Amino acid sequence: MIALFLAPLSAFAVVDTTSSELKTATNLVIPNGNSLPVLNGYSEFAFKSSTQISGGIVVNYEARLVSDPWFDSELPQIQLLIYSYASQESAESAFNEIVARDDFDNGEKSILESTVDTILYQTKEDGAYSDVFSTVISEYVSLHLVHKNGNLIFQSSLYRADGEFNSKNLQTYADAIADTTVAKSILETATEKSKTALAILFPPSDAEFKSSSESSSVNLSESYEIPSHGTVNLSVYVSDVNGATGTILDSSGISTAEEGDLYVYINGNGQILAGIYAPNFDADCDIDGGWYRLTSPESVTPYEWNDVALHYGVGGFSLGINGETVDSCTVSQPRSAKNLYLGDFPGDSIAESMIGYVDAITADYSLTDFGEKWDDVLTDQLFLDLPNTDADLAVFQYLKEEGVFMGSDGMLYPDRVLNRAEMVKIILKAFNRNPDAGNMVPFWDVPIDAWYRKYIAKAYDIGMVIGHSDLSFAPDAQINNAEFFTMLYRLRGSKRMDYDDAFTDVIEDDWYALGAEFAFENGLVSGDLFTPEETITRREAGKVLYILLKSI
Repeated sequence: MIALFLAPLSAFAVVDTTSSELKTATNLVIPNGNSLPVLNGYSEFAFKSSTQISGGIVVNYEARLVSDPWFDSELPQIQLLIYSYASQESAESAFNEIVARDDFDNGEKSILESTVDTILYQTKEDGAYSDVFSTVISEYVSLHLVHKNGNLIFQSSLYRADGEFNSKNLQTYADAIADTTVAKSILETATEKSKTALAILFPPSDAEFKSSSESSSVNLSESYEIPSHGTVNLSVYVSDVNGATGTILDSSGISTAEEGDLYVYINGNGQILAGIYAPNFDADCDIDGGWYRLTSPESVTPYEWNDVALHYGVGGFSLGINGETVDSCTVSQPRSAKNLYLGDFPGDSIAESMIGYVDAITADYSLTDFGEKWDDVLTDQLFLDLPNTDADLAVFQYLKEEGVFMGSDGMLYPDRVLNRAEMVKIILKAFNRNPDAGNMVPFWDVPIDAWYRKYIAKAYDIGMVIGHSDLSFAPDAQINNAEFFTMLYRLRGSKRMDYDDAFTDVIEDDWYALGAEFAFENGLVSGDLFTPEETITRREAGKVLYILLKSI
């Protein structure tokens, strides 16, 4: 792995903080008691003690009863516990074990709120250990917040210890803790202040890429072999997501994009965005100015390594975060041959590198079922299922260059029968009739979210299709000669054309007669039979379109 060192970064992250570092920095990372929210009826929290334990530290705070400041027993306590684990993975495993504890199932403890890295739970035990780490002995109700971040687990607890009975204190505490909003705010503040302090003290020490300015940039193509079809993997680390906004990967900048240009970006909400420029592809997702775009629904976790995987080429376009695919698109555009940059694209008038850390950069080739690199296979062969000796190779070479048949997974499937929706798209693409998303569709069996809706809308708008008498379109029905050549006639034929008994199985009154005449006059069907009900394969449609396109 090649290390890429830039200027020191001003963003920090909790990573690989050892228990020794934690103990050494105790006085620097624990929050002041007066910085915590106040519990109703009590004074500000004051520091009480700190203790070093195996693997971490424990810090205690106490608040006084406002109505009786001299009373010093059974008062509200805050305990902040911070454990250091060997790695981010082991901390995550420990957190998952906590969430799966039996006492959350049997009712001893109740989870009030939870996320992927935090649980807020309540315990009603009296005079017993009330927390998951068995460090807090509470009297009456206690609340605990457990939070995983990086290789650390934080537990902040609000409780009342056993001691001298005082009815006013007991009632004040009961009333105060009943408002879980305030209690939660206290626990969250204690955790966040410690986490931020640790992040500043112990940033990542050996990340491959450290970006401290919007102009930070490294040419990955000089250091890594990046495939045309494959996956780029990297780990991203930021502190304040608002301050981290910018480009992570880019191969085009703001210049004119080429087919296969890529970008990965983090926005002000901490979401990961990705795009690939593929104007000649059609897919099951929206295209904007030739770009297909992906978005992670959730923000990356600050102060923690977030694994990002961007797949492109054969197999489609997809974005993975921490081992889970969060967005995808069927567009199978391979990466362009341009350099891929980490951070800002050099020479731009706009400097926009992400502010953060990047580590664990790898690039993996996509492989066939036989373990071959798709890059090698598709360099030597147009489509995996179309041998170089195929008689129609020149046909599909031309149609691929024209963007008609692209092979979404490296395959052509030449003998697969097309359905009506697929054929509409292919014909429109062949003759550069771009679909308009705003066009109306009068057919009841074309769903509003169907990938083919915009193509059928365009075809209807220009009179290429009219549908059936029951106002259906039957998009999934296999297309036959009658339908295929009639669509072509409506798009490309002369309105002055008359049927002239070209085929023995077509008469002038047939609804598809002019489609048959169009096929005859353009030499698209040989012999004296039109066979209107015969279905059309991709190979057959390709050869017809090749003849028409070459004659233009």
